[in-house]
Amino acid sequence: MPRSKAKLAFIKDNKARKNSFMKRKECLKNKLKEVYILCSIKACVVMYSSYEPQLEVWPKDNTAFQNVLNAFLTKSPMERSKFLLNMIATSRKGSTRLSRRSRSRLWQTAIWQWPT
Repeated sequence: MPRSKAKLAFIKDNKARKNSFMKRKECLKNKLKEVYILCSIKACVVMYSSYEPQLEVWPKDNTAFQNVLNAFLTKSPMERSKFLLNMIATSRKGSTRLSRRSRSRLWQTAIWQWPT
């Protein structure tokens, strides 16, 4: 039996919100790891929350994280945003032909990957 669609709304209960964050954080890291391995892309994540005192980074290997971050920071701001802007334009231009799921995947790709 298919799962019902989750209602996206602010979680008022602090404990429930923290639990949801912790679960989703782990899922996010797992998904990024899968994309990183399957598509052979360079990627990293920096997460900060009020629930934990420190920044959390992925990958844990500091040199891999630094390589991705340096590759991103050495690009000019225009180059950094170029890929994302192209993805947004493509999404809007082809919105009549793209299904909602396809547009969602397109946005996720724009968030996860940038040119190197």
